[in-house]
Amino acid sequence: VSATPAGSAACLTGYNYGNAGNAAGSYPCVGWDTQRWTATAAGELRVEATGLCATAEGAGVVLRACDGRSAQVWTRGGTAARATTAGR
Repeated sequence: VSATPAGSAACLTGYNYGNAGNAAGSYPCVGWDTQRWTATAAGELRVEATGLCATAEGAGVVLRACDGRSAQVWTRGGTAARATTAGR
């Protein structure tokens, strides 16, 4: 998924090399591997650098092994993606 070109706007970024347990958040688009994501047919967002899934936890997003939990299923609404878990 490449929503914005490098150098413009902000990209969803897996922090600290995109390793498991690290947060993901907004950072200026610079073309890093941890800013490239794959949207799967199951609704997951996988960071291409590690294959981990964006997982809604608390008020943020954390990278976790993809296991099909509802906190890893995302839907697109307008210009934003939202986890399908309750309260998101």
